[in-house]
Amino acid sequence: MTNDLIITIRHITRNKIYSVLNIAGIALGIAAFLLILEFISTEKSYNLFHADKEQMYRLVYSNPEGSAWSEMEPGIGPLIKEKLPVITDYCRYETGIAQGVVKVNNPAADPFRESAIGYVDGNFFSFFSFPVKAGKAAKLNQPFTCFLSEKAAVKYFPNQNPVGQTILLYNQFGEGIFRIAGVYSIPDNSDIQYDMVFSLETLGVASYMQGNDWVNINNLSSQYIQTMVKLVPGTDPATLEKQINSVRQSAIPENDGTLLHLQPLTQMHLTISFDDFYPTYGNLRYIYILGLVALLILCMAWFNYINLSTAQSIKRSHEISIRKIIGASRSSLVQLYLTESIAINLLGLFFALFLVYLIQPFFNTLIQKELSLTTIHWNTITLIGSLIFISGALLSGWYTALVITRFQPLAVIKSRMTISGKGVTLRKLLVVTQFAISIGLVLTTFIIYKQIGFMQKSALGMDIEKMLIVRGPSITTDSSFSIQKSGFVQSLESNPQIQEFTLTGSVPGYYYNFRTAGFSQPGSSESVKQKSFAFSIIDHRYLSTYRIPLVAGRNFTPAETAVEWNKNDRVLMNERAIEQLGFSSPEEALTKRVTWDERTIQVIGVVKNYHHTGLQNAIDPIIFYPQNNNVFYSIRLAPGNLKHQISLIEKTYRESFPNNPFEYSFADEQFNRQYLTETKYGSLFTTGAVWAILIACLGLFGLTNYSIQSRIKEIGIRKVVGASVNNIVAMLASDFIKLIVIAGIIACPVAWWAMQNWLDNFAYRIEISWWLLPSAIAVALIIAVATISIQTIRTALSNPVDALKSE
Repeated sequence: MTNDLIITIRHITRNKIYSVLNIAGIALGIAAFLLILEFISTEKSYNLFHADKEQMYRLVYSNPEGSAWSEMEPGIGPLIKEKLPVITDYCRYETGIAQGVVKVNNPAADPFRESAIGYVDGNFFSFFSFPVKAGKAAKLNQPFTCFLSEKAAVKYFPNQNPVGQTILLYNQFGEGIFRIAGVYSIPDNSDIQYDMVFSLETLGVASYMQGNDWVNINNLSSQYIQTMVKLVPGTDPATLEKQINSVRQSAIPENDGTLLHLQPLTQMHLTISFDDFYPTYGNLRYIYILGLVALLILCMAWFNYINLSTAQSIKRSHEISIRKIIGASRSSLVQLYLTESIAINLLGLFFALFLVYLIQPFFNTLIQKELSLTTIHWNTITLIGSLIFISGALLSGWYTALVITRFQPLAVIKSRMTISGKGVTLRKLLVVTQFAISIGLVLTTFIIYKQIGFMQKSALGMDIEKMLIVRGPSITTDSSFSIQKSGFVQSLESNPQIQEFTLTGSVPGYYYNFRTAGFSQPGSSESVKQKSFAFSIIDHRYLSTYRIPLVAGRNFTPAETAVEWNKNDRVLMNERAIEQLGFSSPEEALTKRVTWDERTIQVIGVVKNYHHTGLQNAIDPIIFYPQNNNVFYSIRLAPGNLKHQISLIEKTYRESFPNNPFEYSFADEQFNRQYLTETKYGSLFTTGAVWAILIACLGLFGLTNYSIQSRIKEIGIRKVVGASVNNIVAMLASDFIKLIVIAGIIACPVAWWAMQNWLDNFAYRIEISWWLLPSAIAVALIIAVATISIQTIRTALSNPVDALKSE
């Protein structure tokens, strides 16, 4: 073994070009594999740290339309635990209604808007495995208590102990004074992420609810909370689901077609099948695709090693023959070359680790996660990845060793050894495979970015250019708030830098206020009541500010937006909602009353369809409800100095709403944030395509060098008889160009088919243009020709005498 290692080191140092190309290719392949393994292993590790994870399930609703959601009535949890003994415990938590402004109970403290906060049950820390770092977890059972994450504790109480101190929370329920009972931490690989948690028992205090009965923690009518249950070990989830739905049907006898399901906690981030309908935080499809890309790139590195090593086999044939003649067995020679393969793979691994260290910050920015090699979780995915790497390294070395050691000593010594047809065919096949993978990734990247561009540039049915969105004030407990709000509105009206503005509960790109069902009209079928409608709270300025046209009827009046919620009977609907209710035309909708559960409402106008959410989704049926809301101020700015305009609005805002943070965004930027997932994976595929082409070109560089060395005498003779530089370059490059064209012909239909399936997930999508296919091949050809030309031009320009006299 020691002798084999010495020979391996000698060979690596003597053949510097091939050794560098082999090690570099393997390093690039392993680095890409490790980076993607970091991401995939982290995604697969989500929520697995909980002690009772196998017994924990999230309740999920589904409806006949195929939609699924995890928000439900807060009374469901206590109800099913009481009726079904196999449910040992439950925990409720919400992720939306607590959002607001938080400040330390100190007049001099700065306020901060917080979105990662929520009301949770008192058993939150005993139900889940989130470690409490300070305080007693049981105190969360008490109303008006809260816990801070370690990050929030440092933010609000630097160099202080926050336990026992008080903070103020301003949200839709007004002002709440909460005493801090402890500090906790939540791992990064948890889907439940809170900076602060507030006692759910607070929502049972009538004075805090301020008449918002829909939030009562025992109600069975408002769906706003998520519920997790623990089961007795060995319980059959399918049987329990039937029992849960029976209990629910008894308590909520409405025949709305919705069903409750048990989603395992271990499948809350990623499901185990593409067919699962459960709502998740991750994307299983992308995980599989990235895993395939990682494997293909790693295989390309091994293909390089096999190609370059077998191409050198003739050069090493005399060495092998002499070893055989003096008594070396084939098994000992295989061991020698297997040692060489392992050494090159280990060197590649060493440089890959260094490469990962260098590009880790870029990769983390790309995926918007803080990962490193130390964050790789040792789960099934990591084990499979390790086995793939070890097996691939051994197999590539073993195959190369078998090829190199099969030469017959006598034929080599008599100089009768030739390159076998099988060896040449294999090398061509591997080159085709490498470039097929590269071209497929290039074409995939082209299509992803074309779809993203299509979504970003498509007409939305509204105008969001130069639209500033300002978050409304949350600290509104002062009795003079209505005066402050009126003053701010008047300042907007009198500001010549502002063309239009509107006050709404939701804006495009921020989803809706909520979704609800139970709507019907005299001519609709019974099933219509089960269909969901999006609900958006707007004022009388919304349509004109966003320049959304009406197709029938009229807009709200200022007086109608001032009517109390339960007394209002006027709504607007978009064309999609009218269609879903079964009206034959927008005009017909204006003549009939619509029933909403126990209420009767009148459609006074029909809004032309527009994209309120991203183009991944079909346009929703939307009901617009009139209210003087205070959540968002959408302000259309006149042409001018943008920085100056924003500073004027900020000055007025801070004067009108003291102690409230001024936060704004631009409507077009906010809307395009809905495409962050596609953009992120587009960047990953771009990086993968560049990586694959780089590895393929390293191999191509080595094979070109081998081709030149093996044909050096032929090149010299051709030059002597008058061949031009272009003739020589074309001769050397033509074989490789043919292989790349063949690779493109194979790759393009496969990539086209895969991307057609991907595009089918979008409600609004591009058609794949024919010219994208040859464009992807052209990119690979240009890069490949540039790689080949580096050596072929230099060889073509050399003195033919030098080549001929070497013989």
